[in-house]
Amino acid sequence: MDKWRIFGAGALVGACVVMGGCDSDPGPVETLGVSPTAVVSSSPSPSPSPSPSPSVTLGRAHLLEQLPANAEYPDVQGAAVTAQHFAELYGAILRTGDTELWEALSGPDCDFCADSAALAKEYADSGSTVTGAQVEIVDDRVRGNLKEDGFTYIGLVVHQEPIVVLEVDGTKNESDGGEFGLAFQMLFVDGAWQVQGVQVVTPDEIPR
Repeated sequence: MDKWRIFGAGALVGACVVMGGCDSDPGPVETLGVSPTAVVSSSPSPSPSPSPSPSVTLGRAHLLEQLPANAEYPDVQGAAVTAQHFAELYGAILRTGDTELWEALSGPDCDFCADSAALAKEYADSGSTVTGAQVEIVDDRVRGNLKEDGFTYIGLVVHQEPIVVLEVDGTKNESDGGEFGLAFQMLFVDGAWQVQGVQVVTPDEIPR
């Protein structure tokens, strides 16, 4: 299993790398000179088109209604809009425990996606209160490219606010925010883009 599929959620959660607040229109997406190797050190293995995760109950039509404009297009722009919206959802799922849309956009082999959803549900089930975790997309650092392996790669740079978790016993845990690069592996499945893998990288690893 390649590194796109086995991205460690512990690294994401431990560093409080998240995703968040972006406009529905990401603006121009630079597609020249971008490759997955410019974002990470190895190319992923080809994969057949997956079926939606059996855990997802959100209907495809209803899913598309919840996505921003242009997310439905099977091109790099549509992938970029979806990736940014997915990034937006991270803070929301931690604060609310509502992972339905997150899971509907998650590929069946995306460990980062599954682990993030599990963490959000754990907070909700334990009665913890989560604040912060807002993320702003650095608009001029959105990069994308459709590759011959069948995947589309989207690179974003985001700025995340600190995450504060208040447990029911009064214990407070805080994690620093900061600026991070997020590299998405995307696939168009059943009329919508799906996140197949996510890596957290340094901002410098997202090509300018």
